[in-house]
Amino acid sequence: ASSKFIDSGNDYERPSNDVQIDAKRVAKLRNEIFSDGNLYTKQFGDKLENAIEFNGYDLFSKFQPLFQDKNKLLLYNTVVEKHKYVPSKSRDVLMTRWLAFPLPNDYNTKFPTDIKFESNVFTYDQNHDKSTVEWHLNFANHDLFSYYSQRLLAQDELQVLECFQLASIREYLCGCKHSFSSHTIDDNRNPTPILISNVERILNMDTTNIYGNRFTRASENEILSASQYLDPPSIVNILAIQAPQGGRGSYSKSEIHYILSTCYTGFMAAKVLASKTHQLNAMQEKGSDGGLPLKTVIHTGWFGCGAYGGNRTLMLVLQIIAAQLAQIDKIMFHTVTNDCGLEKKQARECWEEIGKQRDNWNVEKLIEHLQNQDYRWERPNGT
Repeated sequence: ASSKFIDSGNDYERPSNDVQIDAKRVAKLRNEIFSDGNLYTKQFGDKLENAIEFNGYDLFSKFQPLFQDKNKLLLYNTVVEKHKYVPSKSRDVLMTRWLAFPLPNDYNTKFPTDIKFESNVFTYDQNHDKSTVEWHLNFANHDLFSYYSQRLLAQDELQVLECFQLASIREYLCGCKHSFSSHTIDDNRNPTPILISNVERILNMDTTNIYGNRFTRASENEILSASQYLDPPSIVNILAIQAPQGGRGSYSKSEIHYILSTCYTGFMAAKVLASKTHQLNAMQEKGSDGGLPLKTVIHTGWFGCGAYGGNRTLMLVLQIIAAQLAQIDKIMFHTVTNDCGLEKKQARECWEEIGKQRDNWNVEKLIEHLQNQDYRWERPNGT
């Protein structure tokens, strides 16, 4: 069997064997996410479109990954049969889907978001700061994880290969009668980010020689040599958003608005989820974090670039602005290599020039300003 394409909550097929899984649903989870004293309840409470929380072991056992590519199957069988991997029975996984948040009217250029660059891929290093919640972007397809089982190994598919529970999430979305849309955009092309808290990462893949279309052509020895089994697994939180793709010429105002709205909604949803996700990551009961002020860190990279053809400088600038709008404490750009000095320089110059012109911008005027810089789409690299 293979994963089915899911177009909307109304299109879910009933499985031939009606698989049931115990789970918390959105009505109860809304109260947990927007608990008493949550500063965001009034502003964003109605933007939580759906939520579900299940036991990670049950999820993996009842909705097993269905890898199709021979090399992905090789790794899956090695992990399950040789290493006897099963997820923890005491750790729960939360999945939430959000409607687009309205952009704020004003942008404060001086908000002190810490902006960092590292010339590597996501390392998922475990942060021992108990007051920090970290999120890693999934550069999503409009239909979440829809190509995970196939030949390609791009950023999206790599994340699922390293975190088998994400493959189980996809199979749940395809096979369970309970409606949860797998789409990261809605029918009107508005962003609907999907955030997944508290999944286990059990493989670390060195993709130097097996990334993209090279993965399926690699030998068994090359695949096994490039993989490291993680015992114990690391715990990660995933933020899935889709970038626009296939544009031509200069960026339009609507394209810039969409990218900014997408990043802001995803980043802000991560901030709203900080307390609930922190409790899940630490396997604590509600309120047992001692009321610590929580910091939110976003790990990202060339979102919407590469195969999508996005302008690398503009995508850096818009993610920085979105992080400041959402009052994110730190945004870390993982640039893979160090050959991006020009894009980093241009992005910093653009961002600093915005700050020099004024401390506070009307967001719509800011979008017009960026459009007037005549950023142009780049050629997709074909991965």
